[in-house]
Formats: sequence, C-alpha cells, structure tokens
Amino acid sequence: MEQLDIPLELRLPINYQAHNISGLVKHLRPVLFRKGEIYCCLLGPDTESGILGIGNSPQKAISDWERKVADRLSQDSKDDRLAIFLKNVLKDSN
Repeated sequence: MEQLDIPLELRLPINYQAHNISGLVKHLRPVLFRKGEIYCCLLGPDTESGILGIGNSPQKAISDWERKVADRLSQDSKDDRLAIFLKNVLKDSN
C-alpha cells in the first residue's frame, strides 16, 4: 500500500507495540502528524483516497481514524483497493 510521504518534522511518533494501542493501529500502521492546530492520522496515498482521521488531540485523531476504518470495512469493497488491502492485512494478522 502506497503511503503519503509526510515530512519527518510533521510526524508524531506512535508506539505500535504499546499494550493500549488498538489492533487496527498496530497492524495497519497509519501515520500520525500535525497540520496547524489539527492532528491527523492517515493510511493511504493521499487524504482523498486514503483513510484520514482528524481531531484536536492525537488520541482523537486516532479514534476518528479507527471509526473511519470500520466504516470503510463495512462497505462493499470489491472495487476498493484500500479496503481490500485492509481486509488482507487484518486477516493475515489473525
């Protein structure tokens, strides 16, 4: 899966191995970054076709992203390359 190249100085660290991190974040490894006063969590090649969570804190951006992943997975995904990727990664992680 192609990931949007976020400049390192904008990225915020996520400890993907932390015990309190969700399985979605742990296995899909989105990028967390700050854009002005807003925090963003993104998986995908861009903010339009990828899955973008936003919030006024890192945790709120991650929570928004997790909700949007769940929404994307619940839709008919036979033509959605990102949803197919999500399902394959999550299937392989089990």
